[in-house]
Amino acid sequence: MQPTASAATPARPAEVPAPAATLPDILKERTMDLHMSAERHAFHRAMFKGEASWQAYLEQTAQTLLVQDALERALRAGLGRSAALVAVVREHHFRAGMIREDLKACGLDPTSIAPLHATRAMLSTIERDAGGDPAALLGAMYVLEGSTNGAKFIKTALQRAYAKSDDTGLKWLDPHGEQLRE
Repeated sequence: MQPTASAATPARPAEVPAPAATLPDILKERTMDLHMSAERHAFHRAMFKGEASWQAYLEQTAQTLLVQDALERALRAGLGRSAALVAVVREHHFRAGMIREDLKACGLDPTSIAPLHATRAMLSTIERDAGGDPAALLGAMYVLEGSTNGAKFIKTALQRAYAKSDDTGLKWLDPHGEQLRE
């Protein structure tokens, strides 16, 4: 016979199922190690301290343009094939144009950028995902879009590190301005 609840013996609480993990939760969990690795990378630490050259920053930005551009093309092409992309991708996720303008403002020709080995590997991954399951592109988009949350602070750190009084070459790091949260 089961005991009944009384003032002296409270009833056991019902088991409450854990909420289902959302896509952002899953992506955050699965990319955490890579995120931490990127933050701790020697080049990034040197850049934030102004110990890496401004030219090195621009070269890294140029490689980012190649990745962002390829991802944007793949996302646009995948919108017609993936409900997941339709549900998530918005025009404000596209910032290759901003990166291109920053590079031009610093005297670099965005059409002359040659991909480095690591960039070629990422471009290959984007191409593979685009040709298979375009929803897989959300992982790369999550990382690039998520980086904008910290990029506003990175922009300030770089302005300080490189003694820049304006944001020439850095505008792409704060693509959402005051609408960052939204």
